[in-house]
Amino acid sequence: MDLAAQKECYSEAFLFAVAAAAGFGVARPAPDTDSVDWTLSAGGELARRPKLDLQLKATAQDVLGETHLTFRLSKKNYDDLRDDLLMVPRVLLVVVVPDDASNWLVQTEETLAMSHCGYWMSLAGLPESTRETVTVHVPRENRWERDSLMQIMARISTGEPVGGRRT
Repeated sequence: MDLAAQKECYSEAFLFAVAAAAGFGVARPAPDTDSVDWTLSAGGELARRPKLDLQLKATAQDVLGETHLTFRLSKKNYDDLRDDLLMVPRVLLVVVVPDDASNWLVQTEETLAMSHCGYWMSLAGLPESTRETVTVHVPRENRWERDSLMQIMARISTGEPVGGRRT
């Protein structure tokens, strides 16, 4: 398997691990025509059974700044993710992995730890761009963790915007 495919598989495992810890289901919509790689769904524990659509990316590039990570998206992905008139909110999830795949996991009999982190951002309502690639700045405080995912889904269940803008 080439490194790009390994990164994709690793980012999916990261997504699944966090979703499982939060108690949410994960499904892959088919076909992916509108920049939605995965859909997360909550069961009966949250009102209105919220859903969240994700565009999932992985990178081993040096994208981390002090307060944000810088990531380039295709114009199509950017436009699909910035739509703010959707029934199901969408976010970008960027999983940052070490350069060397042998450093992706630390495993003992008691622990399986995945190296580095994922960061999410709602692009809903961002301005139109004429460029073929658009650079987005994902806040480092938006770590993809069990508690943050539970907060996102709770916000969706009450009709609140996911990322501070109307979704």
